[in-house]
Amino acid sequence: MQPFLAVTDRVPARILVVEGWIPVYCLKAAAEEFHTGKYELLCTVGGSPPGRGGDAASHNPAEITADQFLEMGIGSQMIKTVISGEPERDRTYTSAVSLREALRHDGIVVKGLNVVTHGEHSRRSRLMFEAAFDGVAPVGVISIPNRSFDGDHWWRYSEGVREVISEAAAYFYARFLFHPEQDHGGGAKDPTPVKVIH
Repeated sequence: MQPFLAVTDRVPARILVVEGWIPVYCLKAAAEEFHTGKYELLCTVGGSPPGRGGDAASHNPAEITADQFLEMGIGSQMIKTVISGEPERDRTYTSAVSLREALRHDGIVVKGLNVVTHGEHSRRSRLMFEAAFDGVAPVGVISIPNRSFDGDHWWRYSEGVREVISEAAAYFYARFLFHPEQDHGGGAKDPTPVKVIH
């Protein structure tokens, strides 16, 4: 089950997307991917937990993550930060839709993108980004291994059991019960306020 959830499957792309909530060690791996993969644009995405101020730099993971990439030496002209407000549900999908609309607004043609995320969340992340970018561009995913447990023996660790079971349940929901048009107002293009920082 764990290898199924923690999938890495790249597509040819010049845009690398990083989910803002992932740990710092994942960001270092993402920076290396950005350089070695010869990407042209690094997008950080994410929304704040409800009630914490979606536009506050001190609270928003997308902007905090962008600042960390700047500290790693990635030029500001290569970074696009998309803040997707304070979604109460389906945060990954909301981030993906917000990114799609931000890129469209800026006239950026998307021929493919790869999403960097954490461990067992990767298959669900790809599914949500595929839903948002359906008919727009292919989506790949890069899973940075979870350091909290040994993925080859996840059942021996309480953290591993919790993570795998919770992500398996979340993926089941996303795969079989989630309907973007129904859950987001008939396929609304802008489900939450979006703030784009170049």
